[in-house]
Amino acid sequence: MPKDKNTPKIKRTRAFLTKYDVSEEMICDILKEKKKWLELKSESYEALLKRQVKVEKAIENNITINGELLAQKAHDFVILLNEPDFKESEGWVVGFKKHHKLKCYLKYEESANASLEALDDMRKNLQSILADYLLDNIFNTDETRLYWKIKPNHTLKKQSKECVTIILCYNASETEKLKAVLLEKAKIHVL
Repeated sequence: MPKDKNTPKIKRTRAFLTKYDVSEEMICDILKEKKKWLELKSESYEALLKRQVKVEKAIENNITINGELLAQKAHDFVILLNEPDFKESEGWVVGFKKHHKLKCYLKYEESANASLEALDDMRKNLQSILADYLLDNIFNTDETRLYWKIKPNHTLKKQSKECVTIILCYNASETEKLKAVLLEKAKIHVL
């Protein structure tokens, strides 16, 4: 006799799994070791919560969190929870990041060193300085790197890091753009 898949209990279970983004297997694994989890000392749980707060503060303070750090923290939890069978592999890190929707992004050196508190003051100061100038006389210069030897993304060969730096300059009213400057191994070329 087939079970009815729309009973209230099954609907509640599906809603729970969806809400907390967990699989049935994960819940079964937890329930198999229910006794161990219930015996876990509250101090250990509080320590876990404190660590979670530390991670959130690390993100707020612009501290770099990478896969290696995640694996190290997982190892710390393995010791705390006495789970000798768990291995914090690269595959585990990838799965962890996917499950928690964590993305890897490039941290820009210039912006990483900027103080967020001082940013508003700096903006106001810059606006007061620039107020005396016409937009035609205010120029912005920026640099970008062109990795001209890098091949398409999907390859097993190690990519070349050789690049040239291009410096671009234009005015705030966008009416004048200066010639781009190309820097290649300390040789300057005007384009």
